[in-house]
Amino acid sequence: SQTSNDPFFIWENIYKGKDAHSSTFAFYGLEVTDVETLRKTLAMPAYRKIAYEATALNHMTPDDPPVFLIHPESLQDWDGQPLPADTDQSKYAHHIAFGKWFKDRYDEMGLISKLKGKEETTVAEQLAWLLRWFETSD
Repeated sequence: SQTSNDPFFIWENIYKGKDAHSSTFAFYGLEVTDVETLRKTLAMPAYRKIAYEATALNHMTPDDPPVFLIHPESLQDWDGQPLPADTDQSKYAHHIAFGKWFKDRYDEMGLISKLKGKEETTVAEQLAWLLRWFETSD
């Protein structure tokens, strides 16, 4: 789930490392720099606006559709804390923590969602769940 593209959200809630995901620079249209320079740049109002707009958590509304979130690991595999600094970016970029933040916000709004690790679900289950939310007419 693309919960947030805000590196500050990620550094605070998902990953305690000192680096930034390699896609961050291109996403914001920036040249690759050291992370301290990146942090200073991304703290500027123009980039805070981009981060806000690129964060799904900021755009959820009561009429949003049901969502089935699937992540590489199970929620039971995560201790609820931001991942340590030595975590590979391929792990923290797709971590179930993003899905948990998304699902929690959906739950707060009374919206319908399901969160599972990829080994905890099947395509048949996903399709059956999804089809429940479509109206059919004869």
